[in-house]
Amino acid sequence: MKKVLLTVCCLLLASMAFAGASRSNPDMNTPPTSIPDGGSFLGKADVLYVNDTGGGTWDGLYNGCYQDACTAVGLSVDDYDTSSYGDGPDATTMADYNLVIWNCYDCWWSGDSLTTNDVTNLTTYVSGGGNLWLIGQDINYSAPGNWTTFRNTYLGVSSVTDDIFWDVASCTVDGATGTFTEPHTNIDLVASQCFTANNFYTDNLTVGAAFISYIVDGTYTSAACYDNGTYKTAYYTIHLECYTDGDVALEDMIIDHLSWFGILDTVQPTSLGNIKAMFN
Repeated sequence: MKKVLLTVCCLLLASMAFAGASRSNPDMNTPPTSIPDGGSFLGKADVLYVNDTGGGTWDGLYNGCYQDACTAVGLSVDDYDTSSYGDGPDATTMADYNLVIWNCYDCWWSGDSLTTNDVTNLTTYVSGGGNLWLIGQDINYSAPGNWTTFRNTYLGVSSVTDDIFWDVASCTVDGATGTFTEPHTNIDLVASQCFTANNFYTDNLTVGAAFISYIVDGTYTSAACYDNGTYKTAYYTIHLECYTDGDVALEDMIIDHLSWFGILDTVQPTSLGNIKAMFN
């Protein structure tokens, strides 16, 4: 039995090495880490992270916490940076991922957070069953004309009051009672943890079909999630990555969201320990 197991493991490792060497990548030992304009083939990870700087250069203090959380639970991540292109990935590119995390940061002031093409592509992606976590300050304020229909229909948010926090340096958020975020309370968010140009300009959301997931300063509903049975979306005008009280707690919060999206079931057994377990 040990000989069989050894043979199987060797064959698996050999096939993995062959697959990696056959990719169109000049450095065969280093897998590609970002998608160029147009969404070229990357092998397609579980999650696509869109670093959307509004077509400009972001001046924030990005810390990679969303990718780190995905990696911690065995999910692979591809990155797409819009700084050189303006538009984000098209619907065809996004359709190959179980979840798209699209972060606009505080880039409303340097250009539109989302472009008209972005909203069109997101509409196609989500309506086709894609899962989306959309994050950013003043997306509603700076978004194009086709945004409102997308927000109402696919994010389950019927209206937005812009800037219930105006130039606020910090805030405290609590998970909403009865939701998957409920265990996370007294979460202190500090703008300077993430941003160098702005403090918080947080919105208040009025939900339609969605449910509120985080309450800000005990009053404002600034984050919402929507499950319509075919797709799941989350719309956050707060930034969990601005949490200052420990990477482990931040990772736990993000992982709880990944679990709610239902994509943890897509993790494949790739470790030698899991391969052995297949033969027990």
